[in-house]
Amino acid sequence: MAAQFDRYKDMPSGHVTDDNPHGFGYKLPDRVQLEYLIVKNEDVQSLIEEPKQAAMEKYYTDNISQFQEETRTDPNNPDSPKKRVAKRYADVAEEIRRIVIDEKTSRLVNVVINDAMDLVQEGFGGLEMEKATSDELKSQAEDYAAAAGKLRERHRVEVYTGTTGMLSMSDLSEDRNLGMLSMEGQSRTAVDLAKLVFAIKELGVTKMGPFETATPRKWENIGPLRDRWGQTLAIVRVVGSAKAESPADMNVRYSKQGAITDVPSEGPAVHSVRENVVEDCKLLAAMETARERAEMFAGLLKDKTWAEAVEFYNEEYLVKDIAGMSTGRRLRSEKLDNRMRTAQRDIEQMRERFSNMPMATRYIANMTESKGLTDLLFAAAGDLAETKDVNKVLGFEQGGAYYVVKDIARTAATKDEYLQSRGRAAFSVDAVRSQSMSLIHFRPDNILERMGFRWAQQPDEQPDDAEAAI
Repeated sequence: MAAQFDRYKDMPSGHVTDDNPHGFGYKLPDRVQLEYLIVKNEDVQSLIEEPKQAAMEKYYTDNISQFQEETRTDPNNPDSPKKRVAKRYADVAEEIRRIVIDEKTSRLVNVVINDAMDLVQEGFGGLEMEKATSDELKSQAEDYAAAAGKLRERHRVEVYTGTTGMLSMSDLSEDRNLGMLSMEGQSRTAVDLAKLVFAIKELGVTKMGPFETATPRKWENIGPLRDRWGQTLAIVRVVGSAKAESPADMNVRYSKQGAITDVPSEGPAVHSVRENVVEDCKLLAAMETARERAEMFAGLLKDKTWAEAVEFYNEEYLVKDIAGMSTGRRLRSEKLDNRMRTAQRDIEQMRERFSNMPMATRYIANMTESKGLTDLLFAAAGDLAETKDVNKVLGFEQGGAYYVVKDIARTAATKDEYLQSRGRAAFSVDAVRSQSMSLIHFRPDNILERMGFRWAQQPDEQPDDAEAAI
């Protein structure tokens, strides 16, 4: 364990290289600690009264265009012209009921969250917000728990508040309460919460674009935030942060608990370097066992069919309890279809495109792993279009697995497919080149050449007088 830790303590997890095919890494990521105040539509909806019949009929009349459909002028003639007619009120009454309740719920939630913004901003009244430092904001920050108490008393609505653990960008993005939140920027484009909080001066992991919102500060209230379905509204502020660093030892351990809006089904989430090292050491040992078993399985195929070998393997290695029930995972025979090769250039472009969005790291890692497996299978196929009964063991360290391959069928691209894709590829290359031209156009030597610039005197020449020197 000590050797494993020392070798990979300075590497981030998931960074696959030739020397580190498993992507081991124990370097601690950039982290933030958030305080949150959350209001959910589902908690507010129970306070909404059932809409009266008159209100529903009025909504139907005022929004009749929403309840129209196209029909044929002659129902017996499928080729007759179409016309738009209004649906009967009775047919859409339940839909109108839901719409009215949702609108009332949304309005009340907005009232509550706007009231919350006023409460948590009260302490900043004497500050010049544009120039206030994080320490000044902290000294005047209002208590979220106290604000939540006032909101419950005023509106009789459940309000969730608390403080998270130290969350990495992937932890935050995967949190079911905070991960989908975003705030509308200056161009009405939603800016993800993860991008907002990791842009603070103390971290600078992300950068705000010119048409997005201003870069937030620690202890500054961020909101209102809403999820993509409009079912959750929240206010958040950064109360702690830590830069990426190598852990001092294997005993480093900290909470990565997210926002809590119900009774957690599991214990508190914790990041433990020691536990990660233990799991990785187990994986290395398991890979050795997997290789031995894969080779054993391939050996069975000399005198057994594929199905017989699978059945023999499961009888030999599948652990059974007293009742004879299997307690382990059965060996699976799977078929991988339509695995297209991905160019390394595409992955590099993906990394560049999402360089300001570290929350996409996991997606890129999955794409890289998929490419690795596909390349492995293509290499095993060689130049043959189809190979039967390969029965070859392929080690795939990046995916933590060994594969025994039975058959491989490779479908080459056709000339028609090439001709169809050639135009798109040419357009893509042309777009990249045209964007790159600015890098050439504005190079200092290119600017000097286009301006016809020349020195009035050479650097080693002495001016004749002061005027010449000027």
